[in-house]
Amino acid sequence: MSSLRALLVPSLVALALGCALERRPLPPAFDEDTGLDAPEPDVPSEPDAPIEPDAPIEPDAPLEPDAPDAASFDAPLLDVPDVPLDVPLDVPLDVPLDVPPDVPLDAPVCPAAELACDRIDEDCDGTIDDGVCGGCTAFTIAGRAYLSCPAPVTGTDAWTGHCRRRAPGYELAVFESAAEQDAVRAALASVSAATHWVGANDFDVNGRFVWFDRSLPSFTVGSAADPTRGCVGLESSGFFTEYPCDRSQAILCEERLAPGPCGTEAGTCNARDEDCDGRVDEGIDCGGLGCASATFWDSVYWVCRAERSASAARTACTSAMGAELATLTSAAEAGTLTLQTVADAWLGLAQGASAASPTSAWSWFVITSTFGVPPVRGAYPWTSGEPNDFGTPMEDREEDCGVLRDADGRLNDAPCSASYDFVCERPWTD
Repeated sequence: MSSLRALLVPSLVALALGCALERRPLPPAFDEDTGLDAPEPDVPSEPDAPIEPDAPIEPDAPLEPDAPDAASFDAPLLDVPDVPLDVPLDVPLDVPLDVPPDVPLDAPVCPAAELACDRIDEDCDGTIDDGVCGGCTAFTIAGRAYLSCPAPVTGTDAWTGHCRRRAPGYELAVFESAAEQDAVRAALASVSAATHWVGANDFDVNGRFVWFDRSLPSFTVGSAADPTRGCVGLESSGFFTEYPCDRSQAILCEERLAPGPCGTEAGTCNARDEDCDGRVDEGIDCGGLGCASATFWDSVYWVCRAERSASAARTACTSAMGAELATLTSAAEAGTLTLQTVADAWLGLAQGASAASPTSAWSWFVITSTFGVPPVRGAYPWTSGEPNDFGTPMEDREEDCGVLRDADGRLNDAPCSASYDFVCERPWTD
């Protein structure tokens, strides 16, 4: 029995090991000649199973619309603009379609035409105020703006505010240097060949020219000794010529003041042009005195049609306008005021108490020039035969105040207690 067990046990162990080895994958055989693993033998594959035909596809059921959400009724609809197909996808939707894609979003938008006479190039064409300054042609020299305005403009019009009425902020042109004069003349050559009024005159002293700002120019003009001429024009050649102030021609204006802001007249007589129309205190009743305003050169006047004595008239000027009875500085000024009066009117002229004769010791309350100080009998600005103190040979202080005659713009002496209209004056305020 024991011998039979000795024979069967090794056989069963060998059989078990053989079964275990069959379940493991065999490593590839090693080829001793090549040193490589020998290829695995081909294993016959099982034939593929026949392909069953596809089952017929049922059509999709129609999609049911989603039920509206209650909150969606209150949601705002997006306003998506229609964008043409040729607009690049990277262009923002809020950019106008006529703006090229390479234009910066903060680039200025230029209107098709100038908006106002404001010395700004709104339409971005390289020039300012094209056709919007009262028929004048605008140009700039070294950053300053000028206007060439065609005729007819008289010299008197020029000195009574024509430029500032034509365009806010402008006044008669003043050349501060020969370089400015040459540059303006060259620019004018492409605009107009006409002679232009400029801001120079010899109103105060014949032959002594001053600019609008009362500075002295470094030029000479023809006919300087002719007292009938006082206004100056710039020729196309660049030279200056003196002309009578009733002559009509073009005018050259220059920016002098800021153009605004403009509002309405303040309702008080303050010598300011609040509404930028070139007129000062128009339509304002100064203290109920029936005064009408006017300008000449750099002064404002009020011709008041309320008869007063000379002293009462002077008080009214001070209290209502902060002004003084007017002083005549030139024949041109006297002629301009005569156009505003409808009757004889008091001026700021009186005779001193120490006068030894009717013609002596006359003086202006405000002395701004040597015009008529002291006046001489029979000479301008007195009318013929005045001052005469009623014709008495000795000074009796009966006609000690001066009146502007409406008939001829000359002076007459009158009793200070008499009642006349009156003219007030104060500097024009920027």
